[in-house]
Amino acid sequence: MAFDIEYDLNICLTVRKWDASCVDFLKCVYQTEGSLAFQVIVVDQAAPTRPAEIPARFPELVLFDNNGAAATPTALNNGLRLAHGRYAALWDTEIRPDPACFEKLIRFMDMNPDAGICGPKIIAENRSAIPSSGQFPPLLPMLLNCRMPSQQPINLDNIPREVDWLNAKAMIVRREVFTDTGLLDEGFTCAMFDLDLCRRAKKHGWHLWHFPDATASIGCPQNMDSGNKLHGGDVLRLFLKKYFLPAETN
Repeated sequence: MAFDIEYDLNICLTVRKWDASCVDFLKCVYQTEGSLAFQVIVVDQAAPTRPAEIPARFPELVLFDNNGAAATPTALNNGLRLAHGRYAALWDTEIRPDPACFEKLIRFMDMNPDAGICGPKIIAENRSAIPSSGQFPPLLPMLLNCRMPSQQPINLDNIPREVDWLNAKAMIVRREVFTDTGLLDEGFTCAMFDLDLCRRAKKHGWHLWHFPDATASIGCPQNMDSGNKLHGGDVLRLFLKKYFLPAETN
């Protein structure tokens, strides 16, 4: 691997189980169009199940053996510590970027230097839009119900819109955002860390954008369902950070 390359994008993801969908995702990513210099970093939480041919099949792939399972933000931080490109993508193998997706997102962010985080339009197999961003949800109902309020897609008119949060299953983050906010909060177990990152980025003056000209697809939209049950401790942590913790720990 060449270490003298200045990457435009580091794509960070975690793998809890190696299966055909993981391989299909990697094949999809390496078909990315354009002149983008990118690197894929996989935090491998399932090394014993990793097919032996993966390193040879994808020689550019960076594999970080996580030595067992870890909470999602903790695992992603292990990947982010290896990322030194201009941008980092937090991505999920369920989300298949279209060939020009990453190129379009980074071009938009390059043209808008105050854009700290940006995400694509995510579509289901029936071409319907899947909610993946929006205004910051009210925390008290979330705390009481441990569910995200129902979200409607904001991208029906295909116009870029500024938002309060984006889903960490498909977001690109400018490197300087992490310089300002620090890495993901490892106090979260599986959810809410993306809302927390977006909240902290906005506090530092960064703008967040939903950019529907860049598209990605998902085969099982239920996995993006805003009504899925949330971990109560994660919701409580976000609630306390937003309203009660001192600014320096926010």
